[in-house]
Amino acid sequence: MDKKNNEPPTACMKHSGFGTKLKVRMKPTYSNFNLRNSLLLSFGLLTIACQNKLAVVQPSATTNSTMEVQKQDVEKEDYESTDSVYSAKILKVDSLDLNEVNTHFTFKGNPINPMLVKTFVPWISDPIPSYMALDIMASSDANLFFSSEPISVTEDGFVVAKEKSDFDASFDYYKYKWLGMLNNKTHVLKFIEENENSSGVYINLVFVQFELSAVTYNGHSYTQLLMKNKGGFSLGDRTPTEIILQKKSNSLTLKKLDQETNKWLIEEIQL
Repeated sequence: MDKKNNEPPTACMKHSGFGTKLKVRMKPTYSNFNLRNSLLLSFGLLTIACQNKLAVVQPSATTNSTMEVQKQDVEKEDYESTDSVYSAKILKVDSLDLNEVNTHFTFKGNPINPMLVKTFVPWISDPIPSYMALDIMASSDANLFFSSEPISVTEDGFVVAKEKSDFDASFDYYKYKWLGMLNNKTHVLKFIEENENSSGVYINLVFVQFELSAVTYNGHSYTQLLMKNKGGFSLGDRTPTEIILQKKSNSLTLKKLDQETNKWLIEEIQL
């Protein structure tokens, strides 16, 4: 070492018999060192970046897949829950039910709701009815035809539904009596509508027929028991009337008392 400046010598002389050999020791430079380290650093950063990319992308894909499976499970559970509730309300309907309603005017052993018959009677302001058919099975558990009091049957054969009036605390009464069925499967009903606080007693004849029909709704196929509106006849307010069914000729004979003349008027209705 050169004691003067403490720097390593760049070369030294060695003598031999054949002359002088020059052995050179090269001094390391900073440029070579920086280039080597820069390459190593770049390679290291590239490796870390690739590892980070894999670490981020793979869990994300797995998470999305898991969330999708969970979503499908929830949708499946919701569908199955809705499906089971919907299916529980669908009663099996077949020719035995059709025979029952044509023989006794009952469905599954219960009287048909008078609120269904009511829909076939138009308002006084309307010339013709709007409802022309109803599904007895679907309507038997429908909130649309709910009455505030249980349906009852009187001793003289009227099926009665009581409903709170829209105008006061009184009850409206809707009731019908099944008079029988003609040979063409047309049922004749005497329908009465009144209010406990009113003197009006409105009497109508309602004619209906029944048939089985297949239908699909919300992916469910089932058989309907349709009650079809075949027309009616208004007997007026508190008009005494005798109704005679002519089953073979599919007609009715009406004997109405004319309150002005106190005479019986006879009218024939062909169905």
